[in-house]
Amino acid sequence: MNQAALIAKFLALLASLGAASFIYKQKLSYFSQIRIFMAASCLSFSGMIIFSFFPQAYPSLAQTFERACITLALLSAILVGLSSASIIDYPEKKGLRELFSAALDKGDKAFHFYLIFEALGIVITWIPAFSPQIPQLYTYVDEKSKMIFVVYEEWFSLYLLFCIILVWIYPVSKFLIYSRRTKDARTRTASFIFGIGAFMISSSALIFNVLFDMLFGLRIPFISPLVTAASYLAIAYAFRKSTILVGAFEAFSQRLGLKREKIEGEKILLEFDPSSNYPLIVRDFIIESLAHGEEAHIFTTPGSALHKLFRKHAKVKLYLLSAQTNMIKKSPYNSELWLPLENLSILLGKICEITSTETKKCIVFDNLSILALHTEPAKVYKFLTYMTEETSRKRITMLVLFNPKAHNEKFVSAIKTLFNIQLSYGSEGLKTIKTSYF
Repeated sequence: MNQAALIAKFLALLASLGAASFIYKQKLSYFSQIRIFMAASCLSFSGMIIFSFFPQAYPSLAQTFERACITLALLSAILVGLSSASIIDYPEKKGLRELFSAALDKGDKAFHFYLIFEALGIVITWIPAFSPQIPQLYTYVDEKSKMIFVVYEEWFSLYLLFCIILVWIYPVSKFLIYSRRTKDARTRTASFIFGIGAFMISSSALIFNVLFDMLFGLRIPFISPLVTAASYLAIAYAFRKSTILVGAFEAFSQRLGLKREKIEGEKILLEFDPSSNYPLIVRDFIIESLAHGEEAHIFTTPGSALHKLFRKHAKVKLYLLSAQTNMIKKSPYNSELWLPLENLSILLGKICEITSTETKKCIVFDNLSILALHTEPAKVYKFLTYMTEETSRKRITMLVLFNPKAHNEKFVSAIKTLFNIQLSYGSEGLKTIKTSYF
């Protein structure tokens, strides 16, 4: 391997690893639910680069290393396909199981055909390794450079070419169409980058390793990994850009069909199904509030979904309600404070302290049901009444999470009387139960 190719691959490896790490950390991006898919796709590309170093040192295993690279490339294609389906077709679904279940219920033939064809490519890649009578790959040594190349049989090349075309037809076109359909300019830009990035990732090897050789007689295999790495860096930028834009286009307010100013100072009750992806709604609420210059305060329990989502966000103050403490305790993290779960006086005192300043702020209380299970319902109702009155005087926007299935009908009805806006979030997504504006 010449020095230029070695340097190019090493730089591409560093770039892809950095992009994977950055993408994975973007928990508050509008596209946060696909960050694991995209980060895993980056890591697959990193694995391809690592395996590409070995054929020159171990010529007898060159075909095995090539199969490993093909496998990772097809895996990356599957992950990009899952990303496009998750964010565009099934945005409310949490996790792979829910995604596949929803696609099955919908009868999404394009989704299933794409995944099956790409996955079948992985199987076909390895069958000839155990059945030598099936021609698939052969090794070629360039006389001038002495570099080892693995060449594909025509039938296998055609199959992989169709795999690439499927990437263009399915995830690439989905992202590009989505970029034209969505209203927000910055969302369009991010989606467009996803589409072009997926196109370049799937096509760079075809363009620089095959077409340049056929049309111009140039063999420049070191260009392809650099272009692919640059595409992943662009995707990482799109995640960052969409992290900024979530609040800018008022994602939470738009879900309700309202302008931001209509919900400022309101008390909102969110009835949720614990098995649903309800943190997505809270995320939109918090980021929108931050984008409008409000402080964000979240009352939750240690290890909850919201705790995990926001614990490393410097602009969000977390109050962890625990039955294991009877006093206010500082956390090693500056943005966290422990409060006694069963002492409502201390909780109300902390809320009064928050509301005492004149700065704009929002409060999320997650979740009222846990509080009710540790305290008498009458006391919880009284506490909630004081809390809503206190925040109303200062026009503080408050979102209270509540699991109605954990309580009797009388308690649920009493709680609902305290809120002008009532929402529910379950398997069918967000629904508006009551609002004073409709």
